[in-house]
Amino acid sequence: ASDVYKRQEQETLELRREAVNMHQIINQIADTYEWKVGKDRLQRRLNAAKAEIWGDPFHLSNAISNLLDNAVKYARPEGADIAIATSSNAEGFT
Repeated sequence: ASDVYKRQEQETLELRREAVNMHQIINQIADTYEWKVGKDRLQRRLNAAKAEIWGDPFHLSNAISNLLDNAVKYARPEGADIAIATSSNAEGFT
């Protein structure tokens, strides 16, 4: 068990933290998905007043891509529209 723990400890995730504009990331990824699903099926509602967060752009891009991939794969009924939306309030960005 100690060998497994040591190996996991060596494989720690390295995060590069910087200011990230989530609208820019979402738009870049959504552009690539539009060719898969069709421009009319992917709706963007990016309404957050401030979409800049502190994080790792690579891992945030992977997370958004994974969410869109799952939405395309599991949309029911098949061919249903897919929406990606942002908003902001006093507490932050969603």
